[in-house]
Amino acid sequence: MKFLDRLLGRKEASPAEAEVAEPDCPHVALVPFWDSAEDIGVHEKISRYECESCKAAFTREQGEQIRVEGAERLRLSEKDRRDRLAE
Repeated sequence: MKFLDRLLGRKEASPAEAEVAEPDCPHVALVPFWDSAEDIGVHEKISRYECESCKAAFTREQGEQIRVEGAERLRLSEKDRRDRLAE
């Protein structure tokens, strides 16, 4: 039958491709951007943040919140590590 299938141009049903779930980016590498060169280095004048990994852009407020949450996650994981070492 394969001969007839090839002769008539029939193709076998290809197996369904399994979807691979993309992991969520933790946005740990946020880069600040300023509107003008004179403002560079002034924390209050940051206009936006951009994640180096996924290239997502965030407002100043969102970027600062993500940075605070990331620092808190780091503190918690460091505390867990110390607790495990003390056991």
